[in-house]
Amino acid sequence: MEAYYKRYSRLPLLCQGHYTADGRGMSRGFDLFIDDRSLMPNLTTMLSYSYNDSRRRYLNDLTEQQPPYVSRHNLRLALKYGISIFNFALTESFASGRKSEGRTTPFYNSLDASVTYLASKRIIVYASLSNLLGRKNIYGYRGGKPTTNGSDRFLYIGIFVSLKSNKAYDIANF
Repeated sequence: MEAYYKRYSRLPLLCQGHYTADGRGMSRGFDLFIDDRSLMPNLTTMLSYSYNDSRRRYLNDLTEQQPPYVSRHNLRLALKYGISIFNFALTESFASGRKSEGRTTPFYNSLDASVTYLASKRIIVYASLSNLLGRKNIYGYRGGKPTTNGSDRFLYIGIFVSLKSNKAYDIANF
């Protein structure tokens, strides 16, 4: 667990049509991370939670307020299961709504899956599919209209090759 408190000064602030360095703000909260391998062999469970109370007076803001890119609560649960040269993972992510154009977005939620295959000591094939359930997440508003992804799901396939002769990949890192 880690707690933090940060103060910001000299942030850019728009005053009478000109930017000054008179902006200010603060951010406080804590992060919690739990990694457990005791439930069953080859299974790793990870839980992370972050609380962030952040306020800033910068850019066009007249008062200190929560920036549009900050969500107060973030939670992620990940399960990884390894069998020989394969690694399978499921990750569930939640984030509370964010302020955007005077209103709050709905909470963010995504269930993601991935498979990792160790083709050789220097070659890994990785595939992931995000947002398995196809939830329409809203990231903000622009002109009163919701900002969303162009696609509800995203498939990624990557081949990672190590060119070092003395270095091998560790499949547990994927």
